[in-house]
Amino acid sequence: MDMPELRLKQDCVTRWNSTLYMLNRVLESKDAIISTLAFFNAHIDALYQGEWEALQETCTVLEPFEQVTVEISSERYS
Repeated sequence: MDMPELRLKQDCVTRWNSTLYMLNRVLESKDAIISTLAFFNAHIDALYQGEWEALQETCTVLEPFEQVTVEISSERYS
């Protein structure tokens, strides 16, 4: 498929931003996920277009919180 080899990330309940990283990686790997499910004839339905869009919107909403978290976690705020 001529795509970079990426591993999916797992959500960690003690780190809220891991959810953002997980969703971003799923979106980055969307084509590979859909192709893999089709290739193996998995009994798991791929997400509908509206669900992919909801993931993207969720990431868009969470992005500013990630930026603020990184900013206030920097050394100058320690």
